[in-house]
Amino acid sequence: LYSTTLTHAQQHEVIIGNNVTFTSEKVIQVQNDLKKIGYTYLPFTPGAFGVNAALVFQAFNRHFCPEIFVDESVDWWGTTAYNDSNMYWYGISDERLQKLLSFK
Repeated sequence: LYSTTLTHAQQHEVIIGNNVTFTSEKVIQVQNDLKKIGYTYLPFTPGAFGVNAALVFQAFNRHFCPEIFVDESVDWWGTTAYNDSNMYWYGISDERLQKLLSFK
């Protein structure tokens, strides 16, 4: 599962996230594909890159894209600091999702 045909730059290219242009059609495609493999615990607003989509992207990246996932840190008070970049959809995220879908 953890092999890739993408270059390092292609793996780290943000497809859906802040400061990049993306279409609602691409977001809907990713949302629907994630639902197919069981990421159904948070409802999506179809075509919107909102909080729930970002949290599901983060969960997927944590599980399947260790190359781009930055671990959280915890401060003295026990507050977890999340890395916003974990909540984006990358080239490697897209490739891994398509690989998982091919097993069905």
